[in-house]
Amino acid sequence: YFFLMLCVWKLVSTYDQKQIKINTISFVLREDSRCRLCPGGWLWWRGHCYFFSVGLEENRQWNASAEFCQLHNSSLAVIKDPAEMFSRFPFLWVGLTDSQQEGRWLWWDGTDIQVTVEFDSEHRDCADLRGGGRLFAVDCEAYGPWACKRAS
Repeated sequence: YFFLMLCVWKLVSTYDQKQIKINTISFVLREDSRCRLCPGGWLWWRGHCYFFSVGLEENRQWNASAEFCQLHNSSLAVIKDPAEMFSRFPFLWVGLTDSQQEGRWLWWDGTDIQVTVEFDSEHRDCADLRGGGRLFAVDCEAYGPWACKRAS
């Protein structure tokens, strides 16, 4: 955020403020990659960058999805706000697992969940987000799309 403001300030201080048009600022911000809030292909929402693999990457197992996110300085999505339960997809890996202790679901960052994980069983240690904002327990070896999340 600070760097973005610095980019805008530099642009404004360079030109007479009366001559600057919004489309000029917009063009410069798009062209200078240092002024982007999120990497290309990622979406910004409420201070975070999100990557949805649907249509961009092959489906992966939960661990491989988590590795992809880590390689991109992010993690599988950790849902902190009910408004993030936005899945329009039938299946989307998120950063939720009970692999350390059966029945104790924790987010990737170690926080407890505040919602119910449906169809929990001994062999379903990873969770996906489905339409309607519901979380389901799934076998971690299943293949599916995923969502990464990182601070912008």
